[in-house]
Amino acid sequence: MTRCWKEPLKWQAKAAKDGVCERVISCSMSDFFIAQADEWRDDAWEIIRQTPNLIYVLLTKRPERIMGHLPKGWPDEFPNVWLGTSVSCKQDLARVDALRKIHIHPKAIRYLCCGPLLEDIADELNLDGIGWIDVGGETGPGEEYLWNPSGDWKAELKTVSGRRTMKLEWAKRIRDKVKAAGLPFWFAQIASEHRSVGMNALGQLWCEVPAPPLPLPWREQSAVEAKHLYLAEELANLDEAGHPKEGQRPVSKPEPTGSNFAPLRSKLAAIEDGLTVAAGKTRRPLNEREKAKLAGRREAVVAGFESTRYLRGKLLSEYREFFRQSYGLWMQALRAISAAEGVCVSTLKNYLNDYNAAASLPQTVRSALNDKGIDAAKRKNRVLVERLVDIVKSEPGEPDKEQAGQIVADEMMKIPVAPDLSDVSEPLDADEKLRHLIRKGIRQAVANIPIPKRLSVIKAALEEEMWMNWDQKEPITITLTPHWTAITFDGRKLKSDDRTQEVAA
Repeated sequence: MTRCWKEPLKWQAKAAKDGVCERVISCSMSDFFIAQADEWRDDAWEIIRQTPNLIYVLLTKRPERIMGHLPKGWPDEFPNVWLGTSVSCKQDLARVDALRKIHIHPKAIRYLCCGPLLEDIADELNLDGIGWIDVGGETGPGEEYLWNPSGDWKAELKTVSGRRTMKLEWAKRIRDKVKAAGLPFWFAQIASEHRSVGMNALGQLWCEVPAPPLPLPWREQSAVEAKHLYLAEELANLDEAGHPKEGQRPVSKPEPTGSNFAPLRSKLAAIEDGLTVAAGKTRRPLNEREKAKLAGRREAVVAGFESTRYLRGKLLSEYREFFRQSYGLWMQALRAISAAEGVCVSTLKNYLNDYNAAASLPQTVRSALNDKGIDAAKRKNRVLVERLVDIVKSEPGEPDKEQAGQIVADEMMKIPVAPDLSDVSEPLDADEKLRHLIRKGIRQAVANIPIPKRLSVIKAALEEEMWMNWDQKEPITITLTPHWTAITFDGRKLKSDDRTQEVAA
């Protein structure tokens, strides 16, 4: 956590020099007021105090904990803190009352994040004492479904995959209430697999932000990319959830093309100008030899958009080596790359993490996986890779090509992996293709079935097909994702392994 705490001081120096204010979204994947943050929160408050040009947006699902964890000098010394809470449904409305009780600096604001918006809360939403509201749908893979407010949502999160629908009418009603109160409104996205999709689904861009506490402007933000927006003629053909109706062109990320590369190269080169290297007790700019090496790494990253996931992660990892001492510049570079490639920054981070896991395998083992059409850096193969890593560690030395092939084959028998047809240069024979399609079909068919019901559903379907229609008598093992539910047919008896049952439960 603390490894990047020096970065705000650098951002402050640059913002002060440029005469601007900047917003800092803190703990976007966590919670600033979670109990686990108690040990370091005082240090964070001190950094916030020292950086007045940075406006900290602190979002929490635990506003009842705020009062007991405010710093000395609050609120007089903290005009640059915006306290907010998330309000997704009617069950969350009590959080607004808890937030309203917190005294803040006269130039600061309280704000609400109505995202992911799961039901119509406009009538019950009390905006007294609130200075900013943003609304958005849920992101994530899987099928989209309408949330049931009367259901057990905690149990649902454990048993159902997919994102929950936000109806545009719910967002419009909150927008109308916010604008009638004279407050700024921000619409982030519809419910979608990727972030920021359909930012103009309410008819226009709504990207309003309160004024900063200092008599300075906000730093100019990048324009919203066209890939996130609907065309004018599409807006009239959106369904109630903001998706293009059947037959209409869906919004999708652009394929990487040569037109993306030139501006990306120039953006990365400009970011790299700020890099320095250690020189004794000081730091110095890169010399010509280092600049040339860095330019080569940059070119490899730009040219490698359509590489395998493993190579993509490798190129990013090598490029990142130059940014080890500058987290802020690295994040700028990642954002530039993600914009050109049309993916989220978190996806690029996943490339790096998955590459590191795959790179821990010996070359012979990775080659054996490649021979079977398996990219060791793909997230769906992580369990197989982790088991291979453990096995190789127990070996006295690095396995040769033959040994590696046998190790991979043995583990694939325990954890069957369907080959990705798009990654295989040679066409699969008829039997391999059939097995691939069967596994793929089973995974897709049960993806949204609660885990406790999966075994019975699969048992009934496979018994009927395999025993009645296929006359299948050989024992088989099938592994299903994303929960790695394993079942084994042995004669007519269905068995499931104990470890899998514990995970499923």
